[in-house]
Amino acid sequence: MLRIAFRPGQVLRYRYQGMFKTPGPDGTVNQTVMNADTSLTASDAGGHGASGSAPAAATSPRPGTWSVELTFTNLRRAITLAGLRPSLGSSPGPLKLQLLIDDDGRVVTGTTGEGLGAIGSYPNPPVLPPLYNDAPGVSQFLAILPDRAVGVGDCWRSSFTDLLGFMAQPDHLQVTSTLARYETVHGLGSAVVRSTVHVPIAFSGNLPATAPPVPGPSLGGHTAYQGQSTNDVTTWLALGDAAGRIERVEATDRYDWTETTDLSVGSQPPTTSRNRQSGTVSTRLDRIA
Repeated sequence: MLRIAFRPGQVLRYRYQGMFKTPGPDGTVNQTVMNADTSLTASDAGGHGASGSAPAAATSPRPGTWSVELTFTNLRRAITLAGLRPSLGSSPGPLKLQLLIDDDGRVVTGTTGEGLGAIGSYPNPPVLPPLYNDAPGVSQFLAILPDRAVGVGDCWRSSFTDLLGFMAQPDHLQVTSTLARYETVHGLGSAVVRSTVHVPIAFSGNLPATAPPVPGPSLGGHTAYQGQSTNDVTTWLALGDAAGRIERVEATDRYDWTETTDLSVGSQPPTTSRNRQSGTVSTRLDRIA
C-alpha cells in the first residue's frame, strides 16, 4: 500500500518554484514567481518515540503522522503587476514552515515559522502554499493516497475537513484520486498519484457592531462568501529501497469566490458591496538527487 515515509532526522533537498496569478485590468495578469532552495526534515509525530515538537493541532496526531519542517533559502522573486516590467528581489532566508502531514498525504495543519519578514509582505507569501489561506484548499499540495492496494487506473474518493482553512473557517475537502502510472524519476521507480481536490465555499456571518463609546453612528452588517476552489495535485512517490519518499510534487489551485457585504450605518438603509477574488496558485517541488 502506498504511504509517505521519512527517515527521522534525514535532510532531503528540493528545488522549489511557486507561482501566484490574479487577473489585472483590461485582460492583464498580475504574477508573482518565487524560486528557492528547500530542505525538508521530519520526525514521527504519531506517538512512536518521536523527538522534537509538532505544530499545534485540533486533535492529537494519529499514528502515521509526520511533523515536517521546510526551510527555504536563497529566495528569488519576480513580481509583474498589470503588464508592467518585472520587479526582481531576493533574500538569503531562511524562511521556515512546520507542517503535520499524515502518511496518506493529508496536510493536517501548518504553522508559519521564523523568517517571514525576510521576504516581505503581500504578494510574496501567497506563493508558499502553506502560508496562503486566502486561496481555499491550496495548503493540500500533496495527492491523497489510497487506503488499499490499487493498480494503474484505479480511482478512489475521500473527504475530510481542514480546521485551519479559508478565512479561519473549516475547509471541507472532496477528493478524487487515481494511480496514473509508474515511471522512473531521479533513477528510481516511482508511483505517480493524481488528486483533484474540490473545496466549496459557502459561509456567512454578522460583522461586529460598533456603538458608543466609538465616535459617530453605529455600524453593523452581514457578510457572505460563495465560490469554490479546485486543486489539481500530482505526487511522485518513490518505491523500492526509498519507498515512501516524495520525489516530486506539482500542484495548481484555481479559486474563485465572491464576498457580499451588507453594511448598515446608523439608521440609514443598508448598502451592498461585492468583491470577487480569483486566481491560481501553483507549486513545484523537485528533489535534488
